[in-house]
Amino acid sequence: MCTIKAYLGFLPMVIIENLRKRTKLVSFIQMFLKLGGTGEHLKFVRHGFDKYSLLDISENIDGLQRVKSDPRESRIRFILADATEMPLKSDDFDRVLVTCVLHHIPNLEMALTEIRRVAKSGATIDFYVPCDPGMAYRWIRHWTSHFKQKRNMDLTWVEVKHLWALEHRNHYLGVVSLIKGIYVHDELQITRFPFRFFSLNLNLYSLVSIQVKK
Repeated sequence: MCTIKAYLGFLPMVIIENLRKRTKLVSFIQMFLKLGGTGEHLKFVRHGFDKYSLLDISENIDGLQRVKSDPRESRIRFILADATEMPLKSDDFDRVLVTCVLHHIPNLEMALTEIRRVAKSGATIDFYVPCDPGMAYRWIRHWTSHFKQKRNMDLTWVEVKHLWALEHRNHYLGVVSLIKGIYVHDELQITRFPFRFFSLNLNLYSLVSIQVKK
């Protein structure tokens, strides 16, 4: 169990490292939009920026504290909004990062269209897509998140699986297919982890990177 927890704690670092390798020449981004989460990613941001926007459907006290404790606070804003209807201008962001979000959204097609709307031509969009319902991903989640929910919320395994099904509405293949369809006129690259080849059951996630062409 300790090994699994350590491995899951390492995964965000791997994701950011993949992003950093691909954008290692970028030292400054004017307008940055992060969808999902409430500031966990901030400490990994090494480049400069004019404005950094965090958008999530729910407000989180810990997340607001992270923003307040960041020395760049004056340039960071938290936006409480739905990804399917973002109160943001079109063609405004140079970079969009979306982590652990797409599999939760009921109207995913609308959210993906909105994300493309707010991105500038030439912008980079990165989607972190977990390989759910792959065997490796499900096995790790069973012994971490599911086990914790069962213990802390005093649920049966049936109730845990029911809750998981409600939260993870969109599966990997459907998510990737929708991304390819909506961003059909843009440049798209998929990086898989831990194996470079496609395997829904062996891999844990994919990083889908978009270069917007408007």
